[in-house]
Amino acid sequence: MAVIKIVPMPGAEGQQGETGAVGPQGPQGETGATGPAGADAVWYYNGEYNPGASYVIGDVVTYDGQLWYRKNANGGNVGDTPSEGLFWDLLAAKGQDATPIISAGSWGHDFYELSSLTTSTDDSIADYYKIGELVYFDLSVNLGYVTDWGTPIDIGGGNLVYPHWQFKLPYPIRNNNSMHNFSFTNVQFVGEIFDSTVAENIADRTSSDAGSHIIFGRIEQYGGETFVFLHSVVQEAFAGFSVGETRALTSRYPKDFTQPENIQTGPGSSRLRISGTYRTVS
Repeated sequence: MAVIKIVPMPGAEGQQGETGAVGPQGPQGETGATGPAGADAVWYYNGEYNPGASYVIGDVVTYDGQLWYRKNANGGNVGDTPSEGLFWDLLAAKGQDATPIISAGSWGHDFYELSSLTTSTDDSIADYYKIGELVYFDLSVNLGYVTDWGTPIDIGGGNLVYPHWQFKLPYPIRNNNSMHNFSFTNVQFVGEIFDSTVAENIADRTSSDAGSHIIFGRIEQYGGETFVFLHSVVQEAFAGFSVGETRALTSRYPKDFTQPENIQTGPGSSRLRISGTYRTVS
């Protein structure tokens, strides 16, 4: 006997329920402060501080050679100055006789005075460039106007030496406490003396009359300032010096500028030049 299976047909899809009610709108956030005209960032540089201007939070100005950031508003300027610190935070302190952060210029190297030289004309170029604590200096001195090369010092036993050539750096060097023994490892800078009084015949030249001499600068610090003492490496036997040793640079060595035939004048005379980079105190 055959079995008949009855399969029910699917019912029609029910209607979709109504959409639930929308929740209440959240509170609106506070309106941000409007910056000065032309501002496109929170930090806005306004230039030199102007006591007659109005400043808002985020303004950056220079005041008395320092960089300040406006941290509080007071409804406009009411005579406060960044130095009071109530509405401003100090971003960059003032450098020594320099604009903050980046500065450049010349400085008093005192080469002639410290080296016991007398010159009729201070024909020298002393340039420096400072970025934060990093200082680059470049010193160039024309020796053609020196009228007195100094008085030799009697160190005993009939030995006379001329004063050690040296100059002052524009800023004191950082962490210099261990650099007082003039060891060779303390050499910091390299330079050269360009000699314009060389022998006419190149075959007649000696190492002390060779046209130029490499020099080294070694540092010494006292009185809160940093000084560079100049040295040269002995290239040939000279007055008992050993070849290869480092000797103090004077008006007698490596070039004897005190001899009458070596007297020079004018812009084309012998010149000393030295440069270097170092880190100063913060």
